[in-house]
Amino acid sequence: MIKNPFSSAIKRFLTKEAENQLYAKASKDLELDIIDPGIWGRAFAKSEGNETKAKALYIELMVQHYKDLFRAGEDRKSTRLNSSHQ
Repeated sequence: MIKNPFSSAIKRFLTKEAENQLYAKASKDLELDIIDPGIWGRAFAKSEGNETKAKALYIELMVQHYKDLFRAGEDRKSTRLNSSHQ
């Protein structure tokens, strides 16, 4: 079987594109005042009350939060598939 030399580059591109979309969503939600209070509180505290820095950190934390939710969903799906094969 011949391996596609571009497959990993394509996968990295798609992964980065998906990540860019997460940043766009977090930015847009912040702009629309759709804020997760717990994550905002963490960002604000870590930014020592500097609202500009808190906004930047909030976006980073939200992107990580979205990734964690996605991974948790993938883990649950994998667990269900593995248990159904036993």
